[in-house]
Amino acid sequence: MRKCKMILSIMILSILALSISCVTNPDIRQLSPETRARAGKIMVYKGFSIPEDKYQVIGYIEGISCKGTYYSNKVVNEQEAINGLRIKAAQLGADAVINVVCQYKGWGFSNCVQSILCVGDAIRIKKE
Repeated sequence: MRKCKMILSIMILSILALSISCVTNPDIRQLSPETRARAGKIMVYKGFSIPEDKYQVIGYIEGISCKGTYYSNKVVNEQEAINGLRIKAAQLGADAVINVVCQYKGWGFSNCVQSILCVGDAIRIKKE
């Protein structure tokens, strides 16, 4: 009986672990038309390409591509993570994202068994 309870406990914990969802990018269905339009125009720079006196950093942002379980057919990709950056930048009212760096991670980040995390700085370009 004790062995049965232990096996049942392990099964329940395994099911709970698999059901925990990973971090995702904002749901594009929830975006206003203005925010969607802005996201489509956001430029993403993987490096420093705008003179410092020409912009203002308005926030640090993250985008992710996440495979939540080993059984998922999803393939993580950098473009999905970068699109997450664009959406979050648009939500902040940014014009671009600079200093973008992406990293592949295995298990352990945001309950993903595989992920690509991209980070960057959302900026507003100063008007002259």
